[in-house]
Amino acid sequence: MARQLLCSCCCLLIAASTCVYGNPRVNIGNVIYSGEYLDGSRTSVLFRGLPYAEPPVGDLRWQPPQSIQPSPVSEDNAVMPADAFSPVCPQGDGNVKWYRTVATAFANADASTVEAEPISEDCLYLNIWSTNFQQESKQPVMVWIHGGGNQTGWAFEPNYRGANLAAKGVVVVSINYRLGPFGFLAHPLLSGESTLGISGNYGLLDQIAALRWVANHIEQFGGDPGRITLFGESAGAADIAYLILSPLAEGLFHRAISQSGGYLLKNTQALQQEESMGVKLAELLQIANDDRALINMRGKSPAEILAAAGTFAATHSFNVNIDGTILPDRPARMLRQGNHNRVDLMIGSNANEWSMYVKDELTYDELLDDIAVNYKQDAEQLKALLHPDDAKVAMDQLYTSSEMLCTSKYIATRMSEKNQNVYHYHFTRIRPGAGGEKLKAYHGAEIPYVFDNHDSWLPTDSVDVELTEFMISFWAEFAKTGDPNNDDLPIWPALGPAKNYLEFGNRLLIGRNLAKDVCAIMERRLDRNAIPD
Repeated sequence: MARQLLCSCCCLLIAASTCVYGNPRVNIGNVIYSGEYLDGSRTSVLFRGLPYAEPPVGDLRWQPPQSIQPSPVSEDNAVMPADAFSPVCPQGDGNVKWYRTVATAFANADASTVEAEPISEDCLYLNIWSTNFQQESKQPVMVWIHGGGNQTGWAFEPNYRGANLAAKGVVVVSINYRLGPFGFLAHPLLSGESTLGISGNYGLLDQIAALRWVANHIEQFGGDPGRITLFGESAGAADIAYLILSPLAEGLFHRAISQSGGYLLKNTQALQQEESMGVKLAELLQIANDDRALINMRGKSPAEILAAAGTFAATHSFNVNIDGTILPDRPARMLRQGNHNRVDLMIGSNANEWSMYVKDELTYDELLDDIAVNYKQDAEQLKALLHPDDAKVAMDQLYTSSEMLCTSKYIATRMSEKNQNVYHYHFTRIRPGAGGEKLKAYHGAEIPYVFDNHDSWLPTDSVDVELTEFMISFWAEFAKTGDPNNDDLPIWPALGPAKNYLEFGNRLLIGRNLAKDVCAIMERRLDRNAIPD
């Protein structure tokens, strides 16, 4: 582990007020980790960079995460500082570009300096915010899985700092997991060395390993292992849905909050297809297909692997595959058949998920061509439901619906057949100013409200302050009980047969059957995807 050890005898050489023993400590696997107090209460703490698995380097690259073995009991009472965030997993600059895009739109330089550094394959660490440190009564736990297309992102981005959310009476955990070709590369030789005969999906296995660590150790931080809620956005939300579908994650969490991640339902990528892409990557790395192929692949530097993967990033990204074990079948099919873990669910999307990704020069003819190619028998019906004059608005409508809105609604509908605790939301708040006019209710716009982390770099008025209080309270309450309602909050009805939802905008509004007509088309397409071949 990339940490410097401190020994207890060091305390004899420095003032007691600065001694590491003046900080909050936990003993995990015979290693004492030292965090920091966030206030004078001695119950509000932050532990950064806690390892939950062995570093996936050398021979452990492209292997399932390995549990950390307990250290031998030592008279030295080694202390490991947990006061610095870990390196981020190897990746490109996708999430950095996202922050810069938002910062530029709102003419704020603060977030434009965000960098994903330092980078290391030794990145399987998590962070914990708690206001209930080592208390007898335990608080519910919220485990954040970051977005970034499973290609980029990290656990401690500016949007994801958990202190304000933890102040609502929950223990907040954020995790790193392997990304891109390090987290999802499949290859026939990797499948051949696996006892399960599969490869890829290492990023999902990392998340499962982190959940096992949380279940085993979170009580020391004041958390209740019997009330664990996964929450995440974009790829993080998609991964949560994969974990809802995975037998390997059964019982490791009890509730889930999915923010703009429904697109996973369209995944039909089989293990064999991903293995073929792994073969192509090895060829690009000029590695012969012989008995030293895996040794040579594991000998390549992260930069070499990222560069090779980047040569076909425009047409393929290494991501989750249907391997029959971690993910047994097509997601839409599994949901339709009711083959999923039984968890409470809060799910939703934003009104303009695609607004920041539509090119300014898009023409209506290009839009019509896109619809004809990708929607075939449904093309004419869809055209009639989109903005008739503005190509950018129409494209945003189309892909927001197909990738996020209707897929999220489909997940909610299917899961509500097995559980009454399903709640649907729609985020429509547009921030004031030119940035709001440009980006609208963009992809990721809801995150600062959930964590209450926007005041320092985004324009925030009284509406945003009130909306933040509602959303952060709803999220925390759902983690506590599986129901976001309490006597101090507006009513949020469960999805139910009426397909109720709550709109988070300039006001809170209850609606029914969101985007009924366009979602009817998208749901038919998902059902066709779900029908067995």
